[in-house]
Amino acid sequence: MSMGFISVLVFLVYFALCLVVAYYNYQRGNRFGTGFILSLVLTPVIGLIIARITKDKKREIKMRKGGKKGHRRKKKYYM
Repeated sequence: MSMGFISVLVFLVYFALCLVVAYYNYQRGNRFGTGFILSLVLTPVIGLIIARITKDKKREIKMRKGGKKGHRRKKKYYM
């Protein structure tokens, strides 16, 4: 194996890890691009730590709308 092949392989694995961290960040309600750029510029491990530390916006929105997961507020009907 040549050094060029190994370099390309390392780059592809690094890029794939950055995409995984960006997707995790997106699933938490944050922007995909922000997670990708952070993990690309820093490292995927540091990007994952930052994504884990930031607020889970999807959970925060669910708590505002209806409390616990799976529970919805009942609509009030007036006649």
